[in-house]
Amino acid sequence: MTPRQRTLTATVAACAVLGTLSACGSDPTGPSGTPAERATSAATAYVSGLANPTASPETMCELETTTNRPNIPDDGGTLAGCITAYQNAFRDRVLSAAPATVTVGRLRDVPATATQPAGKEALVTVQKNGPTPWGYVLRLTEQDGHWRVARLDKAGYAPAEPAGNPVAQTLERAA
Repeated sequence: MTPRQRTLTATVAACAVLGTLSACGSDPTGPSGTPAERATSAATAYVSGLANPTASPETMCELETTTNRPNIPDDGGTLAGCITAYQNAFRDRVLSAAPATVTVGRLRDVPATATQPAGKEALVTVQKNGPTPWGYVLRLTEQDGHWRVARLDKAGYAPAEPAGNPVAQTLERAA
């Protein structure tokens, strides 16, 4: 599976979680709560969508900035194109009885760079079907009152290992 397919898979899982949350009348990325709470909620929903097969493509696309959508090279990241890209990516997903456990940690404010907007970064750890967790580093930015994922990188460490700052290490490698 390519990194883009993994990202797309993770995005779909987040959609499922968001769909469940919106059915309860709450918006995990919207105006209520502190910026840190809203960013944490958006990160949790997004990665849950990637890790679980029940996410909706619409929700996953709404959780991403236009420039982070899987269809950015094809049509500039339109919502319709993003939804189609996720539908195609999720077509062969296998349903699993065990949901993933998603934990957000090491949330920090980050300034804008030449290629990324200012916002927050977080280390997100996923545990599912086995003893070995995996992780992602997310950069989130606030757009139109909602926190959205501007960048996702696979964390280059085992999340259980306390080795330095995996967020900074991953971003240094990806820069």
